[in-house]
Amino acid sequence: MRVLTRLLLVFLLLCVGCELRDVPCFSPDGKEIAFRIRPERGDAKVAPDVREVGILTLADGKIRKFTLPEKFSASGLVWIGPRLFVDARRPKKVVKKGEGTHDLFYLVLDQATDKFSEAPFKPHIVRTPFVGRFKGKPCIYVADMDTEKTKIYSADDLKLIGSLPFEANNAGRE
Repeated sequence: MRVLTRLLLVFLLLCVGCELRDVPCFSPDGKEIAFRIRPERGDAKVAPDVREVGILTLADGKIRKFTLPEKFSASGLVWIGPRLFVDARRPKKVVKKGEGTHDLFYLVLDQATDKFSEAPFKPHIVRTPFVGRFKGKPCIYVADMDTEKTKIYSADDLKLIGSLPFEANNAGRE
């Protein structure tokens, strides 16, 4: 019965009323599902900011909630290795003509402390970071549109360890 209940919960999370960015995502080890927690909608014309992220542990069915830092709102979620990255936005203090109204960030969730920290790289509207190998070690490849390089970060501590030409073919494959 417990297995059936968990499967039903997963089915509901995956299929009922989700916008594309609200689709829950499995951790790489398949043991957890991360999802955005929408607040109750008071006014249907105004979409409220998503300030909480939940992680469902499949082994015991428990849901842990994590609140984003002040003024941040979750736009999406992506697991990169064992870490959960929250594609987050925050209103700009000053908006220049022709610019967007929000600053974009990746916030990294440390599940041991239940705290978020800012990743050393920013999200991009077109390119998504991916996990690969560099010199035999796991790493994260991030396209940097400003420098036209593919930056390489250590998967262990998120420190910059190298770079490649912008659209490096076969990056991350060894």
